Amino acid sequence: IAPIVDRVLAEMAPMAHAKGIDLRMVRTDELVRTDPGLLARMVRNLVENAIRYTERGGVLVGCRRRGDRVRLEVWDTGVGISEAHRKLIFEEFFQVGNSERDRRKGLGLGLSIVSRLAKMLNHTIEVESRPGRGSRFALVLPREAGASVAAPCDAPAEGAIDNAAGGWVVLIEDEVMVATAMARLITAWGFDVAVADSAEDAVRKARPLTARDGPPRAIVADYRLRDGETGMEAIEAVRKLCGPAIPSIVVTGDTAIDRLHAIHATGAIVLHKPVPSGELHRTLTALIAKGQDEAMPVFSTDHWG
Repeated sequence: IAPIVDRVLAEMAPMAHAKGIDLRMVRTDELVRTDPGLLARMVRNLVENAIRYTERGGVLVGCRRRGDRVRLEVWDTGVGISEAHRKLIFEEFFQVGNSERDRRKGLGLGLSIVSRLAKMLNHTIEVESRPGRGSRFALVLPREAGASVAAPCDAPAEGAIDNAAGGWVVLIEDEVMVATAMARLITAWGFDVAVADSAEDAVRKARPLTARDGPPRAIVADYRLRDGETGMEAIEAVRKLCGPAIPSIVVTGDTAIDRLHAIHATGAIVLHKPVPSGELHRTLTALIAKGQDEAMPVFSTDHWG
């Protein structure tokens, strides 16, 4: 953990210095089992968020061992978070005054990404806060005993490569960190991945791959993309190029029944954010191995009611 936190704090030091606040780390020799690159991204988001909302005092990063887990904690003396907002801050669109979806703004942005990455890696994130006093965010990570380096996170137990693997998958996600995490997982399951951030980008990348290797085995798309575009529009564009029956998954934080019905009517399966890696793997391989119609779950509004 220490080398990762050292690098993040070195990157964030100018931001803290410009605000006149302290940025410190309590040294640790703990080792954890995770993806080092994605852990660095999560810590960076937490530290950046803490600095942004701290005007006096400082930000402290440290670790606590709890049995077979390690809590990587980020403390700040900032504005704090009211109890009513503690769950909302992890929602992707909890961004006041940011209708254009400028991803450089808003408290909920960085934290929603941390939440999604943690869920993908089978980690948990916890928060404690007192308005006007500050906050403590904790990433709860599996402890790695006796290892010399941080070990990469295992694919989930259900993630063993099976006869559904092989070929390539289109991944449409406009948040770079989330796209990186999902692409790593899908690659580990035995697929090549074409990563795109829009419908146009997806078609551009799918065209030569389809000509060379045939159509993709599946499409995975975030529902909300930049500039008002939706994942369904991107899926339709790829299907128009590669074939209408390509199995598709839409990842969304939206729970509006009419929107979910509209997605379902296209034959796509809906997965709700944050999506655990095991759930994504099971859904993806079931769609590919059995065919979309056979794998399609029964739609029930009770699930979202």
